[in-house]
Amino acid sequence: AEILKQGTNDGTFQMNNVNMGAMAITNSLRGLEGHLFQSLNNMDVFKTEIEGILNILFYGLIKR
Repeated sequence: AEILKQGTNDGTFQMNNVNMGAMAITNSLRGLEGHLFQSLNNMDVFKTEIEGILNILFYGLIKR
């Protein structure tokens, strides 16, 4: 939440409710833990999957 608060204050993030954003990010990543840990055997696959997940999480699904 502190990272999101700082980013919101300096204009890096746009967020109405920092605590809700922190909870959403945490819960999203928790739901993916099992799958992501299974892909740790292949770091290339792991990196690709993490980048894709973070892209959706931080940039959303809307075409800009």
